[in-house]
Amino acid sequence: MSGLIFYMHDGPSTFRFELAGSLAGGEVAKLDQAWRTASSTVDGKVLAVDVTFLASADEKGRALLTRWWQGGAHFVANSPGSRALVESITGTPYARSDAAVGPTFDPRFTAASLRAVFFLFAVTLLFPTTASASDDSAAVLERYSAGLLDQGVLDRLPVTVEIEASVAKLDKKAHVKAIRRWTEGWRNYQFVSVEGDSFVRNEMIARYFANDTEAAPITKSNYKFRFVATKENAYVFHITPRKKRQGMIEGELWIDSATGLVTHLAGRLVKSPSILLRRIDIRQDTEIRDGATCARETHLHIDTRFTGRAELTTRERSYTGGDSIAVAEVTENVTP
Repeated sequence: MSGLIFYMHDGPSTFRFELAGSLAGGEVAKLDQAWRTASSTVDGKVLAVDVTFLASADEKGRALLTRWWQGGAHFVANSPGSRALVESITGTPYARSDAAVGPTFDPRFTAASLRAVFFLFAVTLLFPTTASASDDSAAVLERYSAGLLDQGVLDRLPVTVEIEASVAKLDKKAHVKAIRRWTEGWRNYQFVSVEGDSFVRNEMIARYFANDTEAAPITKSNYKFRFVATKENAYVFHITPRKKRQGMIEGELWIDSATGLVTHLAGRLVKSPSILLRRIDIRQDTEIRDGATCARETHLHIDTRFTGRAELTTRERSYTGGDSIAVAEVTENVTP
C-alpha cells in the first residue's frame, strides 16, 4: 500500500483515528493537522488510534505516534506488525484489552474488507477529491485561518501599484502608476506617472484611491466556507458572507494547499457601493514565492446605469526601488 487513508470516529467519550497504509512524508503533517483541528472540539475525550492496518511509518510518523502516546493516546493493534510497532513506541507489551478505548469501537477496516481497502487506495489516486480530500480541506482551511495575519505582507511593505481603467461606451481610458507605502498606519501614495482621460482618472481611479480601505477580512466569523474541489494544488471553497456588508464578496476562494495562502478569488460584491452601479464582479490572482504573496492582480468589472460597462485593473508587486527617480520628479505636482 502507498499513501495513507484515515477515518475519524467521534464517540461519546472517545475520539478515534483508524489508520491504513503508510504514515510517511507529507501524510504525517496532514494527519497531525487533522488532529489539531479536531482536538478543539473533543476536549476531555480519550484519543484512541487504531494502527491495525498501518503498513509502515517513517521517522516522522513514528515521532507523531510517540507524541500522541506521551500525551495519553491509547493504541489499538490487532495484527502482528501493528503490535510490534506499538510495543516499539511504548516500550511495553501490547495489551489487547484496553478499557479506556471502550466497547463501541466499530472499525471500518476489518479483515474481511481488505480488498475494499486496496480499491479505496486506487480510487484515491485516480480521483483525489474523494472523502479524504474533504478531510484535507478542513486542514487547509485551518492553515489559511492560522496564517491570516501573515497574508497582509504585500499590504504592509512598499508596493508598486499600476491601475488601468476604461469605459468602453465612451471610448475613454487612463493609466496611473504609484508607489504605496505605510506611514503611521496609513497608506501613502507617491505618483510616478498619470496618463489618459481626465474623466476616467477623476471618476474611477481617483475614487479608488479615495476609498482605498480594507474590507472585512475573509474569515470564518465573516463568511461561510463550503469545500468544492481541488484544482492546481489548491483547495476551492465557495464563500458566502454571513451578513451583507460593503465590500463583501460571494464567490470562490482558492487556497494553496502547501502554504494556506490565497491564490485566486472570483465573485461579486453582494452590496453595491452606489445606486449608480448595478453590479461589480471581481477576479483576483496572486503570485506566491518563497511562501509569501509577492504580486497580486485584481480585475473589477463594473456595470453602471448610465455609462455602460467599465473596467478597472490593479496590479501590485513588491517595490524594488527602480522607480525612485521618477517619483522624485513628479510626486510634488501630479495628482490622479
